Amino acid sequence: MTAHDRDASNGGGDNKRPSPPHAAGVGRDLAAIAVVSMILCAVYWPVLSATAVHCDDDQYFRKNPLVANPGWDSARRFFGEVFEPSSVRGYYHPLSMISLMSDAACGGSAEDLRPFHRTNLLLHVGCAALTYLIVVELFRRPMIAVAVALLWGLHPLTVEPVAWVSERKTLLAAFFSFAAVASHLRYVCTLRGRWLIGGVLLFSLALLSKPTSTPLPIALLLLDAWPLVRWGRRAIAEKIPYVALAAVSSVVTLISQGNSAGAVPATQESLAAPILKVCHNVAFYLGKLVAPTNLSGYYPVPRPLGLSNLNVLIGVVATGALVAILILTWRRSRAPGICAAAFFVLLLPTMQIIGFRNVIAGDKYAYLPMIAAAIFAAWVLCRAAPARLAGRATIVCLTVVALVTAEAWATRRNLAHWRDTEALCRHMLAQTPDAPEILNHYGLFLMESGRADEAVYRFRRAIDADPTIVEARNNLGLAYSAAGDVDAAMACWRGVLGIEPREFTALYNLGTTLAGQGHVEAGIAALTRAIEARPRAAAAHNNLAGLLAAQGRTAEALESFQRAVALEPASPSMRRNLATLLFRLGQSDAAIGEYREAARLQPDSADGQYTLGDALRQAGRFDEARRAFAEALRLNPADAEAAEQLRALESASSAP
Repeated sequence: MTAHDRDASNGGGDNKRPSPPHAAGVGRDLAAIAVVSMILCAVYWPVLSATAVHCDDDQYFRKNPLVANPGWDSARRFFGEVFEPSSVRGYYHPLSMISLMSDAACGGSAEDLRPFHRTNLLLHVGCAALTYLIVVELFRRPMIAVAVALLWGLHPLTVEPVAWVSERKTLLAAFFSFAAVASHLRYVCTLRGRWLIGGVLLFSLALLSKPTSTPLPIALLLLDAWPLVRWGRRAIAEKIPYVALAAVSSVVTLISQGNSAGAVPATQESLAAPILKVCHNVAFYLGKLVAPTNLSGYYPVPRPLGLSNLNVLIGVVATGALVAILILTWRRSRAPGICAAAFFVLLLPTMQIIGFRNVIAGDKYAYLPMIAAAIFAAWVLCRAAPARLAGRATIVCLTVVALVTAEAWATRRNLAHWRDTEALCRHMLAQTPDAPEILNHYGLFLMESGRADEAVYRFRRAIDADPTIVEARNNLGLAYSAAGDVDAAMACWRGVLGIEPREFTALYNLGTTLAGQGHVEAGIAALTRAIEARPRAAAAHNNLAGLLAAQGRTAEALESFQRAVALEPASPSMRRNLATLLFRLGQSDAAIGEYREAARLQPDSADGQYTLGDALRQAGRFDEARRAFAEALRLNPADAEAAEQLRALESASSAP
């Protein structure tokens, strides 16, 4: 008798270690996973044509130079920048960035999101397959495992991490976490060390994808308590490697987040705030699990955060009721208490106890913890439909089919909001009309679409909703600058610096604009301060170098250009800027090397080949220059200057 059978009959008992699967079982599992995968792909298929971009997408892939230029140099940067990531503001998660970079290498770009969505969908299907394997390993009921995998995979809360490209980190972390759980179950079954080592390695990959998987060791201990029923010293000792990895990851996360993006320390809030946030989220997530309606990509922190706020009060009452129910049911069954504990333990890093974002909750945060809900659902189905009672099984089967159908319909409906950016923003603003982050994001979309007046309106609304939102002030300045109102633009950026004196984007924009207005020294000063705020910003080093060169400060300019190229070696324009200065300094061989590398990075650029040819001609390397001009002419037959230079060189070589 397995644990779930004994729990159903008498409320507890010892559990036999699951037996290894035989060949027929493997074939059955593969067939079941195939069915689950096909259904998920059929429901989620529209995500492949979604074009919506959301907050963070710019820094994660649309405007991330390392993602856009795949290679070993980018990979080294992602892994090497441990305590202060420069390409993405936030915590250390190199594996997710490398995953996005791999999609960019396969053709993914801001104009073509299909490669990114394809990988996201495959990861989601993989997580559903692992959910099936976990449930079938625990309960030995394949049909129930299929039902639970579908209920998990089609739940509308899973739409956001699948459709939002930047949430690759959530999908990767969940995939490796689920795989670690499956490996742990195999270890419990076989007691072979390779499965224990495999679980630890998979957990490390989950942490490198997203550190919200940190509480997994506690969840594994809870799993040992029920339904595996193997609590003891051995079970605790096995978790020591997991706990060590989690501790290291926690330290790295706090330092890297604080250095690159900042966080709101708990000391800036009342002592009751963390408790009230947790209580609010208990009711919020339970409500969304049971009735996933009014889903959004933005759930603001309730204001005021106190019992006078109805949502907070409901959360406190719901939390108290849930705790009372779990205590009352504990003697009868461990399942509700253990599953609830595992769910909220896995949610703990995203409970906003330390404020990394100005939100209280998020659909994506439930993605990993829902594995605990899946295990609870499997237990409920096993009790509702014992294998020996076929009649009850039929009723349960019809109920599950109805639930899966309802979920599929709701998921398709939520996917429709992701068809494009404007539809997504309008949907979120319908839920929260004064959400400053969404208003700012919508304004950016409008500005990129050439609808500057509408963009200005959205930016102003964002600032009215939250006067401290520096992103909207920066973007409002860009909108004014695009419209030619430079004074208004600089006033916006100076306003930002009044709030945050070391805000990089405002310093960078202000410095570049001042220099363009002829105030070169002021521009140099602002860009210097921008580099002090973000030393690894290649564009700031490049622009500063250009200003220094124009002032005749060539030694400083050379150092800045070299720093820019070192930070962004895949940038052809920065290499050409460096080469131009090197040529002025008489270092022609070094300059030609940079021109040649810039041309290699842009093999389809006729201008790059022409620039290289011109440098070779001035250096007296005429044969190489002819080849470069000929290549420029091949790439652009209408390039009259390249044709003229090529004729001149050929005439000179044929002259006696």
